[in-house]
Amino acid sequence: MDAQERPSVSISGVGSSPGGDYKDVSISGAGKIDGDVRAERVLVSGAGKIDGSIEADVIDLSGATKVTGDSTARQFSASGAFKLPGNVHADSVVYSGAGKVDGSTKADTCRVSGAVKLGGQVEAEQFRGSGAFTISGLLSAEDVQISPRGGCSVREIGGTKVTVARGTTGGWLDESWWPGYSGGLEVETIEGDEIHLEDTRCNTVRGRNVKIGPGSDVEVVEYGESLQIDDDARVGRSSYTGRQDPPPPPRREPVQPTDGRRHKRRSPRPASRASSTWTLTRPVVKGLAAAAGAAIAAVVIIMVLFTVLPWVGMIVFAALGGAVVLLVGLALGLPVLIVLAVLFRLIMLPFEFLWWLAWGRRSYGTTSKHLA
Repeated sequence: MDAQERPSVSISGVGSSPGGDYKDVSISGAGKIDGDVRAERVLVSGAGKIDGSIEADVIDLSGATKVTGDSTARQFSASGAFKLPGNVHADSVVYSGAGKVDGSTKADTCRVSGAVKLGGQVEAEQFRGSGAFTISGLLSAEDVQISPRGGCSVREIGGTKVTVARGTTGGWLDESWWPGYSGGLEVETIEGDEIHLEDTRCNTVRGRNVKIGPGSDVEVVEYGESLQIDDDARVGRSSYTGRQDPPPPPRREPVQPTDGRRHKRRSPRPASRASSTWTLTRPVVKGLAAAAGAAIAAVVIIMVLFTVLPWVGMIVFAALGGAVVLLVGLALGLPVLIVLAVLFRLIMLPFEFLWWLAWGRRSYGTTSKHLA
């Protein structure tokens, strides 16, 4: 059937449709398609579900979308809390949000951001990753660039050029300047020709030209031509695998960041699986610290306003604290946002009680006299 003769499917809200050959497929809400889908474009948002595989030129998934089968496309993108039990094959793949892919991913270019979990192997010509993503299988690409923010984990990395640069937003939001910062990448093995690592905990690194940058902790390094180790990095053991005689010794000198930024100097953390526990609890601890700091700053402002305009003080306190909770929560993830919201509500209670003792009873008494 010709592409112009093929029908299109559009589901809004709650509805369902059988699989088949379509021109365009659009689902918004809790729509569902039973069976495999072939189309030019497949756009799904909300809590849509496709109970089968997808083959299309463009696939765009957002929200809590679920596709039970494999996805094949020229351009594939998924954002939000998506669930993909199958494999994803496309020229261009973009994952963002807190979704999960159980199968493998194969693409020319692959971009991952957020807390995405990839259960299978990732194979690409070019890979770009940022955030706190997890890859349980092998990451294989010609050019690998990772900027971790939070706990980022990959089982094994193989490529021609591998670069891990400390993720940062700059200013006071730069995680590397926060007390107790323990972000970075945790990986078992890295193999490549040109390797540049920052904030990386790794068991074994094998490469031709290797640079171990600040905050990195590597047990074993095998290098074929050169090895440069930053003063704020730890390497347990290094060995030369090239043919030069005598072998070039490792150089102990500062490793410049890949983007020219200036990093806070600090001692590397010991490579230990116990650090995984702190990686999991770190966002909550940082969230609690941020909430406490916001509360202290708010107290000073509110006490001044309470003295002059009590109602304005309460409004400003609620607005300021709520804004801080929202910004920090969105930066660190939904679970932290929920924890901060509950914590902020608990912090608000004593202030509301003090306000009622200082002004509420007085206002109530004044109103009662007027009514009398």
